[in-house]
Amino acid sequence: MALIELRRFHLRGGVDEARWRDVDEEAQAVAHTQPGLLRRTTARRADGSGGWLVIELWRSSADADGRPDPDPALEVVDPATLAVERYATLD
Repeated sequence: MALIELRRFHLRGGVDEARWRDVDEEAQAVAHTQPGLLRRTTARRADGSGGWLVIELWRSSADADGRPDPDPALEVVDPATLAVERYATLD
């Protein structure tokens, strides 16, 4: 059964979208070298409120748990706003 991980957050104060996109591009490149990662997508809240979402699809929860830390994108994320949710796919 595959695992979907959702990370919802806002950026730290003083981090603009251009900086975030640079960091996210680096995180995307690193993520795609991880065994078991099938897809990673980043999205912005449609209402313009500044919220962001990263969706990762993993082959298994063991693969997601085995990724090295820290995720380079977390350096610009406001930790007080970070919410992580995991869902198992229906196989």
